[in-house]
Parts: sequence; structure tokens; C-alpha cells
Amino acid sequence: MMHRASLVILLLLATQGCRCSEEPAPADQSPTVPSSAAPDDRCALVAGNRFSLQGQSGQVEPEEAELPFGVEVGRVAFAQQQHWVPFIRGGRSGASAGLLVLGEAMDARIIELGPLHGDVPPPKVVTRDSRVVVVLAETDASGGAYRLGSVAGGVGGDVDWFAEADQHGDDSPAFDALLLPAGGMLVWDDWNEEAGHSEIRLSRFDERQATRQLGFRRVSPEATDAESPRLLTRGSGAWLVWIALGKPDELTNPAMRASTDEPSADDDALLVNRSWLEVVRLDEAGQPEGEPLRVTPTRGSVVAYDAIAAHGDHLLLAAREDASIAELDEGTIRVLRLSGDGSVQEEAVQAPNLGASAPSLIFDSKPGGGAPHGWMVLASRSGQTMIGGLTPFGSPLEIVQPDPGLGRVGVLAARGGQLLVTKPSGQGAVFETMHCDVAEMPPADAGVLPSPTGQ
Repeated sequence: MMHRASLVILLLLATQGCRCSEEPAPADQSPTVPSSAAPDDRCALVAGNRFSLQGQSGQVEPEEAELPFGVEVGRVAFAQQQHWVPFIRGGRSGASAGLLVLGEAMDARIIELGPLHGDVPPPKVVTRDSRVVVVLAETDASGGAYRLGSVAGGVGGDVDWFAEADQHGDDSPAFDALLLPAGGMLVWDDWNEEAGHSEIRLSRFDERQATRQLGFRRVSPEATDAESPRLLTRGSGAWLVWIALGKPDELTNPAMRASTDEPSADDDALLVNRSWLEVVRLDEAGQPEGEPLRVTPTRGSVVAYDAIAAHGDHLLLAAREDASIAELDEGTIRVLRLSGDGSVQEEAVQAPNLGASAPSLIFDSKPGGGAPHGWMVLASRSGQTMIGGLTPFGSPLEIVQPDPGLGRVGVLAARGGQLLVTKPSGQGAVFETMHCDVAEMPPADAGVLPSPTGQ
């Protein structure tokens, strides 16, 4: 999740995450010290586990042969021993959306969702037990909309489109959904013309009942300029996260000022946009339980984040900030763990040689094989995939760094100690599984783990 102005600079392929319906098993919460040992091909492909998703068929002209591959993958979900991979694939006749359903042996089937209209991100797929719901964003000359469909029985190939929600005055692609024990929630950011800023809107839905048009209500505070929402499981309710935007503020970081050209008559040269993360707990009806909690400093500048529901109803956040504004070391990712009572624990994860990528958090839905319970995924300046193991409670086990065995892949999900990865192949994409080990742990007094950065 990120500022609209920063969307184009982030490497989407290397930052996909898995929102699994099963929680990792509990483990010892004792402090850990991450390893800084250089990786030595600690990741290896699992032989025979491979599936190729082709781009749209049709003759490709010579001048089009060097265009980016034609498949874009969204956030992966897990249900009924299968990974559900939403995707968009382009073609000369336009783009279409679909769901790739992958079994543990990479047996696959494709559910086509139909043609797409407008420049939209891949669909969202959300699961709970045997239930599977997909949300498709669409735009046209009259505005935008979100179409919601239920996959029949959770295992069939038919999609029952049961509801729509309108997007009114915003071209932001930021939306999310969550299934609850009964029904679900859809959130998105939209422009409030009267207030002059963006706000977070929420709709409740029930996939068992066809609803022509969903109503909505604002869930962010009236005075808050909020964007990029995420919904995560919390008991029978939910965690709701967004980026709050402050007003332009004068830059105060001396190091940044020293590197800036001499001030001119244009005062905006030294103005920056402050932004921070806020979290609110929602009950099963989608009503806020208390006021939003600010979990990163308001003097910072969050440009991207990821969130995942962790063990024991905790929420784990990874935030990337503009280091020069937030006065952080380059390559620092702020990791926050929220408990159900609203308390916050914070650590700093180091990722040397960090490129222009958003952090991605992935938890293994069935840990095993000696692999960690979770991973943080980033991309280096050269585009190499960087990973670092996490404990069940989100603490870093090692420095986030590239691995020769990974190369440049998108890490989509983890299960049974194996990572589901993807990489471009011509006009399509290849999906494979890999096993990655954590680097050898250093002595407990090695002092690699930075001190928590605090509020």
C-alpha cells in the first residue's frame, strides 16, 4: 500500500503476499537475533512442481515481442488445500481476469472472470473454510465499481456475481475484502468532494444473498485524509489499516536540508508530505471499536506497507518510509506487532541494498520442513528478490538479503516449508515451488538486531 504518487516506482511482482486461512502454530516468544551471514544458495527449486500460465493467444507482432510479460498476479489466498491466484493477462484485444487454482502437486485449473474495462489492478480473492469470494475492479467513462462474485461451492468453476459497489470520485486502485463467519466486508478509498480529501468506505455483504447494489458508510474519521486500506482477520471482527495523510510540512531533517539546493523563492522546495499508519478494530458488523490508533510517527512519511493477521489475533505490519524524512537509516523497514488490547511492539528490520520495492509479509499456513513460520520479501536495487525469515510473532531471524537460488522471482505464498514463486516467461508466467532455509544463527551477543525505533 502506498501513496498514489509513489505507485509506479514499486516493484509489484516481488512483493505479493499470502493471506492464508490457517494461523501458524504458536512457538517460543523468546528474543531472537537475526543472522547477517551471506546466503549460499539456501533456496532450491522443488523438482517437478511447475505450471506455466500462458498469455492471451494470438499473433504477437515483432515490435511487441519485447514488451513486459502479459500476466500480472495479485495477492494469493489459500483454501481447501489449494492456492487461489488472481491474475490479469493482457492481449491485443484487451485484458481479461481470472483465477488460477493450484494444488500442492501444481495440478491446476483456470476460472475465467471475463474481460476487464479500464486500467485496474488484479482481482482480490478472499477465502474462509470452503468459501471463496472474488472482487473485481472496473472503470469506465461514468466512474468505477467493484463487482463481487462467489465461486460455487468453493471448488467449482462457476462464479455467481451477487453484488456491486460504486466508486464515485477517485481513481485509486486501493481496495480490500474479508470474509467473516457470516458474510464479509469490502473497503476502499474514495474522494469526498465536500471534505476535499479521501476517506475509507465500507460495505457489508453476504454472498448467499444477491444484492443489486451495496450501500456504504465512511469508517475513517471525518477530518482524516485516508487512503490505501487493508482488512485483516481479528476473531469474529477485523483489523482495518490505512495511511493517514498530513498537510504539507517544512522539512526539518538537517541532513536532507544540507543536500538540498539553496532555497529559492519557491517555498515548496522544502515542503514534504507527512503520512503515517493508523489502525482501528472493527466488530463483526463493521463498526469501529474505539478511536483509530496511530502506530507510526506522524513526523514520518509512509510510502508503502503490508499487513497480515498473525498468531493469537495479533496484527503484524511492515512499513517502508521515506528514510530522509523519517530520519531512518537507508534500508530500514519498521515492523510493528499489535495485540488485541491495542498495545504495540516495534522492531527495525535491516535490508541492505534495498531497492524501490514495497515490503511483503508472508506467513506459512502449515509450517514444516525446518523453514521459518514467516518471511519478509523485498527487492534489491538490481531487482533481485530479498527474503528474511520471521518467527511466528514477526520477529526477524536474519537480515533481509538476496539469495542466489531465488534470483528475480515474485514470492506469492508459503505452505509446508515451501514457497510458491512466479516469474515471467514470454507473454505468460511460470509458477514453481522452492524450499528456503534460514541462514545459520549467530551468537546471541552478536548484536545484529537494531534497537526498536520507538514512537
